[in-house]
Amino acid sequence: MKNLPKGGKYADGAGLWLIETVADQGRWIFRFDLHKKRYEMGLGSCDIVSLKDAKSKAAACR
Repeated sequence: MKNLPKGGKYADGAGLWLIETVADQGRWIFRFDLHKKRYEMGLGSCDIVSLKDAKSKAAACR
């Protein structure tokens, strides 16, 4: 995450997103549509949840 610009949003695919904050922190979210409305489900902070864990959590939500 240190090489990413601050304040960005990065899609990993299949609804998994990394939201980079300006305080050099980030969080994982899972974006999905239900009944023509978009929702975001938090999966945890990047300090605690690895990319591998975020991918498995997103897969479980699908």
